Amino acid sequence: MFSRRFIEIWEPRFDNQKYPEDFYLCHIDGARNSKQPEHLKKHLIALLHWKDGKAQAYVPDENRAKPHLLVPILELNNLELAEFSQSFWNLAQSDKNNFEACTESLRLKLSSMWKTVVTPAFLLHVAKPDKLPIIDQHTVRAFLALTSGKVTKRPKITWDQWEKYKVFFQDAVVDTVSKDNIEDRSRVDRALFAWGKSLKASVASKRNTKTAELLKAQSRPSLLGHQAPNTGVIPPACNVLSALQDYLELGGIDELPQFKKQNLRDLQFHQIPQSDLRELLQNPGGSVARQLLQYYRKEMGGGREIRSLPRPILDVFLVGWAIKCGHHRPAQITGHLHTSGFGGTRNATQAAVTVGRTTGRLFGLLDGDGSPTALFKEYFDI
Repeated sequence: MFSRRFIEIWEPRFDNQKYPEDFYLCHIDGARNSKQPEHLKKHLIALLHWKDGKAQAYVPDENRAKPHLLVPILELNNLELAEFSQSFWNLAQSDKNNFEACTESLRLKLSSMWKTVVTPAFLLHVAKPDKLPIIDQHTVRAFLALTSGKVTKRPKITWDQWEKYKVFFQDAVVDTVSKDNIEDRSRVDRALFAWGKSLKASVASKRNTKTAELLKAQSRPSLLGHQAPNTGVIPPACNVLSALQDYLELGGIDELPQFKKQNLRDLQFHQIPQSDLRELLQNPGGSVARQLLQYYRKEMGGGREIRSLPRPILDVFLVGWAIKCGHHRPAQITGHLHTSGFGGTRNATQAAVTVGRTTGRLFGLLDGDGSPTALFKEYFDI
């Protein structure tokens, strides 16, 4: 559904100050390995503070998270806490033979304590983080956008949806991380949370200039939106194939319109012998294309930071990603990327889609129909 590049782009945007990973990992380990019900209770209260974004304010034996999160566990008497703890530990220690039964047993108990899905699902995750993901409005919003192409500001979260999300999340882990452990699973969760949160802002920004400016700031360095330097004006869509042909005919890049010149400079074509550029035109995906692609990757530090790629190559990646999400026509691709928060205005996104489609064909990353090629999958590691 999406690639490692998605994780590279969105995981760094997760708010680690509000939700510190070391706090989370420490108390998950403490909860799963606790020996006494009271010790388990303390770790779970700490984790509920983390879930509420209050980890920095957490002080043992002081309750600073929202009351509705804490009251159900604080109100347990000694017998109820012992029964709850046993159910939690049964799931934490379960294997493939009893995992489903232990999950359902604890789920029913948690559902009787909290009337929502989010908090019980989180505590199920704490008990079995290698099998059960965190679910909340932001991760569900991302899930729905990736699977249906629809962005919902306030998605309704049900247990049926949780079941579907478990399957989706496991597929995402398999597709995007090298190891299926708690740390790498957390990377997927953080990326989905950050993207889902940005989608909420994107929906709100349709008629809100202030939010639009926030999205613009969130997307730096820009993945879409090709503004001409120093002008602040979004140029018409640039056909990179046509721009390169014009450059070779005119013999100089300075003779071109600003928006064509910008994209060719982004690809560093002005530094490449024209004989090689003619070969690139005649043989998409050939030796010149591959040499340039490897050069771009070398410039971005061996492929670790996708945002360092030239913007037209980034646009190819996003176009291919949209196609993999089931959007094939240019208008569908534009709509999907725009609502996903990858561009400023719809016009800027539309222009960048044209850049991505034509650049992709030039480099052999997309075929004549605009679909990702084997070279696309190889280059972007999808």
